[in-house]
Amino acid sequence: MEMKELISDLTDRIQRTANVRAVFGEPIREGDTVIVPVARVTVRGGGGGGGDAAGFTDTQVRKQRDGGIGLGLNIVAAPVGYIKMSSGGAVFVPILDKNRVLFGVMGLMGLSLWVIRAGIKIGRHSRV
Repeated sequence: MEMKELISDLTDRIQRTANVRAVFGEPIREGDTVIVPVARVTVRGGGGGGGDAAGFTDTQVRKQRDGGIGLGLNIVAAPVGYIKMSSGGAVFVPILDKNRVLFGVMGLMGLSLWVIRAGIKIGRHSRV
């Protein structure tokens, strides 16, 4: 696949998946209330290329004259809340991400254990 085709394909994929519909879902109507789902979309990518290995002194590397290219793309969409619209106005209602809270608690616990361990070590050294 040519470089231009590869980039065009990646651009098409990003446009199809990382767009407004992925961030703001289709509105849901119930009576005079409208709910609009909201998500966070993260797009990450990277790539590399290759070509003629001229300039290297290793004969095995110099024998390989084939070009190469590699590209990667990661698109993640996660719900973050919803917008509730009614006659009283619009309000954003966040959705609690339990995994994020769990990782935060685990991180604080790890930091606490490290501080306690460091305090015990300092206490042992000061008694000597």
